[in-house]
This record gives sequence, structure tokens and C-alpha cells, in this order.
Amino acid sequence: MEKFNPFIRKQNLSWSIIQIKVLLNQIEKDKSSTFLSYAALECRIIIERLELAPLVMAASSLVDESWKNELENYKGIQSLNKKLKSLRYRYQSFTSAFAEAIFENCPLIPFDYKTAEDLQSKLAKYIHVYNKADDDFLFDSQYVKEGIKIIREALYFLENSCSNHEGSYRQGIIDFNSLSPEMKNEFNDWVNRKDEDIKALTSRLNKIREEKKMSKLKIK
Repeated sequence: MEKFNPFIRKQNLSWSIIQIKVLLNQIEKDKSSTFLSYAALECRIIIERLELAPLVMAASSLVDESWKNELENYKGIQSLNKKLKSLRYRYQSFTSAFAEAIFENCPLIPFDYKTAEDLQSKLAKYIHVYNKADDDFLFDSQYVKEGIKIIREALYFLENSCSNHEGSYRQGIIDFNSLSPEMKNEFNDWVNRKDEDIKALTSRLNKIREEKKMSKLKIK
């Protein structure tokens, strides 16, 4: 893993997660609220990146590229997700089951879009601070104490929304449009059914994988 430098920004999960930890440590070490807004902003940035990646993957198959402009608009991610639905829990839980069935030692964690949006709303209070008074930024104030708690909550969410490979954080996404017909049938069925039995889904996907493997052996 590349050596972390807090003064040279890197557009990846690992850099942002380390940066949040550095800022949080600075807040508590110096008993200073100065870095609170910076930490909140970093959390917001990386949560948005986690939301964006599955949407870009889904949108890449669209002939119409107007979605790129849509992302630039206010609430662009939320608007695009209403169309593509890639951040829905059923899509994300299928991703997790698919990874477990197909790849060895490569767990993909379902992204919790609802929690992500809730955290962004909480973090906004520490980014848009124009209506706060000096006393609000005293280290022992309720506002700062609550802010530190929210930053920790966001950090926990981020670390548990990614896979950690030797200190490097990775987000797992799949291209639903590239699924084989058999996998696509399971995907469509999963999105529309009511049960939450992910183990059974994983078992069905694994069965499809094994059948395909046996089919290739017979052809050889």
C-alpha cells in the first residue's frame, strides 16, 4: 500500500478513511473543534463515492449519456438511483451473495443506502455551520461532542461497507448487465421476491456455477 500523505489528496477509499482517522485524532488530541468540519466533509465525500460507483457501473450500459449531466444536478445521485435502482438493498444483497458463490476469499459487503443517506444528513450539520455561534465550537459543547460521535459512526459505517485487504479498502460492485442468463434469472427473481434468505440465494448461485463448470468439463 502506498505511503499515506495527508497533504496530497488521493481519490480512493483507503486514503479518505485514514484521513478521517487523522482528523479525528487531531480533534481529540488537541481538544480542538477546528478539524470537525473537515472530518465531516471527508466522510460526506467518501460516502458519496461509495454511492456513485454502483450507479456508474449500471449507467455505463445506457446508450443515452444524459445521466452524466444528471449527476451534476442537486441530489443527482438520489435522482439517478430512482431510475437505475442499483443502490437498493436487494441489488446490494445479490452482489454479496454472488461474490460469495463465485469468488474465493473475496467477500463483498452489501451497501446500506438508507444508512448512508441518514449519515449524510447528520454530517451536513457540521459542514454548513454558518448559523453556529462561537460557543458551539467550544470543545466541551454538546454540538462538538455530538459531532465527534457522528464522525465515529460514519467511520465505522465506511470501514464496514468495504472489504479490507492488507490495509487497503475496496468496494465490491458487479455489472448486473453482464450476468449470464441463468444468473440474470436469479437476479430478477431475487429483486422481486419477498424473502430475505441470502444463504439460499448463495446456494442457488453456487449450484449454477458448479453446473456451468461441469458443462465445460463435458465439452472438453
